[in-house]
Amino acid sequence: MGGTPPLGYDVVDRKLIPNEGEAVIIREIFKTFIETRSQIETAERMNDMGFRTKRLPRKGGQVAGSKKFTRTAIYKLLKSRLYMGEIGHKGEWYPGEHKALIKSEIWEQAQTIIQGNSSNRQTDSRHRNTRSFLRGFLFGPEQEALIPTATRSKGKLHRYYVSSMARKHGHKHSPLPTVPAKEIEFLVVEHLRDLLKQPVIIFTTWQMLTDQDAFNKDQVREALNDLSDIWNLLFPEEQRRLMKLLVSRVDVHQQGISIRFHQEGIPTITTELHEELHEELHEELQGEVTWP
Repeated sequence: MGGTPPLGYDVVDRKLIPNEGEAVIIREIFKTFIETRSQIETAERMNDMGFRTKRLPRKGGQVAGSKKFTRTAIYKLLKSRLYMGEIGHKGEWYPGEHKALIKSEIWEQAQTIIQGNSSNRQTDSRHRNTRSFLRGFLFGPEQEALIPTATRSKGKLHRYYVSSMARKHGHKHSPLPTVPAKEIEFLVVEHLRDLLKQPVIIFTTWQMLTDQDAFNKDQVREALNDLSDIWNLLFPEEQRRLMKLLVSRVDVHQQGISIRFHQEGIPTITTELHEELHEELHEELQGEVTWP
């Protein structure tokens, strides 16, 4: 009844008429997705073949659309029941008057793969979201965010950080390769440990403490060294909380990483650790008391 005509069809006399040139693209998208089981790889292949999204002439000779396919664009096409010959109205689908471009069994096969991929992502996201404590901190050389993701092979979960551009357009469009999560997390933590042991940081932290009378530089050094030692024993959410206090962002490039610190957060952590150490020492002394 109006709106933008979908890829694969033109509107003639208020009816959807197959556009045979675009119908080839739709069939190729479903075929490729069923073969690859990947929205990104499907988008890459379509773009490599020179296919583009719907070209929409506008008034004044301007043209909209005709863009490269993205993962999201592929997903929307794969989910549309329009290509089975159905028409949607208020969230419900009914048999349409237009000609179907693909068979219903092809559409159902694609939905089964999508559902399976979604189920795997939901399962893996519970692991990567709790364990990938650098999410939100990593950025690539073109200021694009690096996003945690995971794959499963032979029952084992492999975690990575990938460029947001790679997630949207495919890995060959990313300025960075896929970054193994374990390696980058280890590298960042080692940088943090080195930082917390530097004399200038210890001295500066002591100067920034609001209650300097409660601390001396040796106590500051002890607290920061303890953080370095116990890091791997902390729960992921606690690691993320400390990261937010210590780090504003981590820039990843081909040659290595650079870290921007929140130096004002170090005194907060120092005070917390000092208080915890004081409480533990008090409990130990209480346990050593003997009564006559």
